[in-house]
Amino acid sequence: MRTDATTTVLLAAVSLAGCNQTIVDDFGTASHALVTGSVTRHDGQAYADSPIFISCGVPPSHGFGLEATTNSVGAFRVPLNEPMGPSRTESVLLRCWISAGQPVFAVDTLDILFTPTSAPAHTTMVTIVEE
Repeated sequence: MRTDATTTVLLAAVSLAGCNQTIVDDFGTASHALVTGSVTRHDGQAYADSPIFISCGVPPSHGFGLEATTNSVGAFRVPLNEPMGPSRTESVLLRCWISAGQPVFAVDTLDILFTPTSAPAHTTMVTIVEE
């Protein structure tokens, strides 16, 4: 059985073994987008103060996503950041899915333009209506 001192010495030795190595952390934000819109029920009532989920990338894992909440009139404003940089030098269209409801009652698929800079990010507007 190892003591705490032995464990500390072993961890220090492992840490120092690669001290001349360069660690490259290039997992920043690659691009940016802004999605705005609203969600309504089939009867026209706002889907107020309720969750929506936006996911982008290649199915089935989609790559990245974000949950947000509609406001009192069913509107939402969601800034998206494409993770796992490096930063892009040109804009790119990414396939995204927006779902509303728990359980889900509406799903919309769209291509969202992501830009290299966040100010200003391209805005995509969408209206989701319960089927």
